[in-house]
Amino acid sequence: MRIFAAVILRELSFMKVKVVFFENNFLEAIGAGIYEISILRSDGVCCSLYKGESVHVLKRCGQHLFRLKNNPGYLGFDEKTINDDSLTLTFKMLHKEHDSIERKKIEKLEIKNQTPLSQSGRSDFKVGEKSRIEALQNFLYS
Repeated sequence: MRIFAAVILRELSFMKVKVVFFENNFLEAIGAGIYEISILRSDGVCCSLYKGESVHVLKRCGQHLFRLKNNPGYLGFDEKTINDDSLTLTFKMLHKEHDSIERKKIEKLEIKNQTPLSQSGRSDFKVGEKSRIEALQNFLYS
């Protein structure tokens, strides 16, 4: 696990936003479940950016980080916000669930109960990149 953590941290040098990746408890994220990516401001206010489900949560969240590296707008960041060291990007497991039908049902309910900034509120569909950036900036500077 330490090798995996070192690889992730080395790959995150493209941004100054701090990352909490399952609070360094990778074992929690091994396997199937519903996860959340959220942003924490320096004043302690947190907001959900994305909720998803996967049979391999740890792998899927690594893919999110890779996409973020290639395109900060993927989660609503721009050049300024991706380099704001007062922000913390947090990955956490919401529910462990191995049954795919139940997992999808829980994911939809989670999104419906609290729609993440980057999602439309329908399953895991994302809003357009411009809307994601605007939503994150509204949260950060409100």
